[in-house]
Amino acid sequence: MLVLVEQRDLSKGVEVVERFEKALSDLGLTHERLSIKKYRDCIHWHIRKPGHSGTLEATYLAEGQRLWLEVRKNRSAEWQVEMIREIDASISNHQPFGGQSVRGPFAD
Repeated sequence: MLVLVEQRDLSKGVEVVERFEKALSDLGLTHERLSIKKYRDCIHWHIRKPGHSGTLEATYLAEGQRLWLEVRKNRSAEWQVEMIREIDASISNHQPFGGQSVRGPFAD
């Protein structure tokens, strides 16, 4: 799992979700917003790149004030690692954001 953005100000939670979904659209990705019954304050997405296999998963947990992206073995595809970098760059370039990016082991 990769934690992409940790949001420190809960009042900006809606803004985080809006910026994240805009970044996905701007990058040409499709996404389906879901919920996880066990966590009522959670938003979960399945993200796809049209014409390619694989599904990237993302979750925003308001309680922990965290947004993360996850590549699962049974849904992995070559486009995902580069797209995580692009999503990270897109969200990080929006200032003031109030969060921090935490890169995983594949980061440069």
